Amino acid sequence: MTPPDQDDAAKLQAKARRRWTWITIAAVGIISGATLLAVPALASDGPTGSSGSSGSSGSSGSSDRVIVCETGIVTDGEVKTSSAVAVRAPRDTPVPDGCREG
Repeated sequence: MTPPDQDDAAKLQAKARRRWTWITIAAVGIISGATLLAVPALASDGPTGSSGSSGSSGSSGSSDRVIVCETGIVTDGEVKTSSAVAVRAPRDTPVPDGCREG
């Protein structure tokens, strides 16, 4: 028969081993799930992960352009913020006032 101290130590080691086993299984599951979601998005033609965000399937993006609209700097007390929106649009779309082709 083993002394009580060694018995407790063995139980703690077994518990720690089980915990690390489940942590490993969870990590592998999360990585596998992320890979399953990322690979189709990377394989499709387009940065958004869909085949043509404007409804044109098989678009290589050469007939599109990016239009950028910026707010400039907005001050609220000591806090200064700015924002911009970038949109992929067909080549024949006019650029709105205050925006630029980017």
